Order: sequence, then C-alpha cells, then structure tokens
Amino acid sequence: MQPSPYTIHLRPVFVVLALGCSTVFLIGPLAAAVLVAVFAPANVSTYLVPGMIGFVGVMTWAMSSSVQWVELNDGVLRARVGSSGEQSSFTGSATSSP
Repeated sequence: MQPSPYTIHLRPVFVVLALGCSTVFLIGPLAAAVLVAVFAPANVSTYLVPGMIGFVGVMTWAMSSSVQWVELNDGVLRARVGSSGEQSSFTGSATSSP
C-alpha cells in the first residue's frame, strides 16, 4: 500500500481569519450598499452603491484567484490556482536551509 501524500490541515485561527476577511470584504460592503440605497438620498446613493458593488466584485475576483490546494507527490509539487481550475506543477528537489 502506498503512503498517502502529505496533507496540511488549517489551524482554527486561520479558518476564523479567513471567515472574518470574507465577512469584512464581501458581506460588509454589500450590507452597507443596501443600507445606503435605502436610507441615503438619491444623489449620494447613486455614486456609493455601484462603487461598493464594484469593490465587492474586485475583492471576490482577488480572493478566488488564490491557490486552492497544493500537493507534493514523489517530488512533484502541484497546485490548483484560482477558480479557473488551472493546474501547475513543478518537478525538482526541495531543499531547506537551517
């Protein structure tokens, strides 16, 4: 039986940090856009709401363009980058210096 490839489990601190960043950068501006659209005068909300929605769009693209997973198997390092599913691999020796 082959040994399983190396796996990394996220620490709870990083999971909470990721959820916090998602809330701050995605849900927060959308909620603020709704509040501005409902309560602000039309001459203010006309400029702010599209800007907030554009900010959320840019942040969603940036967050989804990150590395989704990394695998090291028999000296080959593979990664899946972004929501496009593009896979890249690197073959070589990995050395660490003290």
